[in-house]
Amino acid sequence: MARSIRRFRVRAWGVMLCVLTSCGFDSPVPTTSAAIESVGMLAGAGRQALALQQLESWSAKGSAVASRELALAYLLDTNKAPQARPIFFLAAKQGDAPAAFMLGEAARLGTLQAPDLKSAWDWYEVAAQNNHAEAALMLGRMAANGEGVAANKSNAVRWLIKSARLGSPQAMFLLFVHYSQPGTQESEWALARHLLYESAHKHYPPAMQALALALEGGDYGFKKDRQQAIFMMKEAGEESRNRWNVR
Repeated sequence: MARSIRRFRVRAWGVMLCVLTSCGFDSPVPTTSAAIESVGMLAGAGRQALALQQLESWSAKGSAVASRELALAYLLDTNKAPQARPIFFLAAKQGDAPAAFMLGEAARLGTLQAPDLKSAWDWYEVAAQNNHAEAALMLGRMAANGEGVAANKSNAVRWLIKSARLGSPQAMFLLFVHYSQPGTQESEWALARHLLYESAHKHYPPAMQALALALEGGDYGFKKDRQQAIFMMKEAGEESRNRWNVR
């Protein structure tokens, strides 16, 4: 297995070297996003001029992924940073969900423009409609808090459900909180338990902590298991320190 991975990496780097040297900048746009993103890593973190020129060529040929990677590379260069936003815009308009999400983040945080929650909502919505899980999560949170749009609980739940279906453990946990409120029906309690279990087993620390407490007290229909509760709480602490920026 390890030998196969090494062979794959050698072939992949061979393709990249060909693209950046002998193949020239008229090479066709790669068929996979991963190949373009590999060149993006060389252009950004690696600061390799040939990689940057290759992204510029692919972007000019209409590759949304290349445009996004080019914009990310430009952000790391003080002289080119002002050019990043219109290139992100181009990539997003071409259907690149990560680019649309990045524009949403920029509008919300005010990094590439003045803070604008309505613009953030619009870009997150573009990304979410193209199945970007974190964008759908942000729409759920903004709808719940009345940011960029009027507060609307049903709208928030709708976007959180989409995010959860796309695999977001944070969305799963927020839906667990929603469905586990007192007075909910038994079917919703069952859904809440499922969402908590799935979120925790995707290693989302708040869900892991909540599941640990549920196992400790036998809550939400979980069977009491003190040993498993202690283990889960310890794992939640490790995950929180090592992997997650919990918002």
